[in-house]
Amino acid sequence: MGNCNLTFDPIEEGSSINKSHFKFHNVIGKGGFGKVWRIERKKFKTEYAMKEMSKCRIVQKKSVNSIMNERKLLSQLKHPFLINMFYAF
Repeated sequence: MGNCNLTFDPIEEGSSINKSHFKFHNVIGKGGFGKVWRIERKKFKTEYAMKEMSKCRIVQKKSVNSIMNERKLLSQLKHPFLINMFYAF
């Protein structure tokens, strides 16, 4: 993620984005609920980090509310010193 360019890749109106829109490169971190991948949006060649979490583990550890709060908070924050969320699915 060497490029600090914070441009946003637009999604064509009426379409939805999913994992197939990205090329997975390598795992850059692991946690209690899953992995963080270095990925590339195929169409625009822009790099991102993708946090992939296991729903089963989240439910087992009774952390559903915490994860939903994290998603909501990250979707509302936009700041150059924070990791900004561009997509969630």
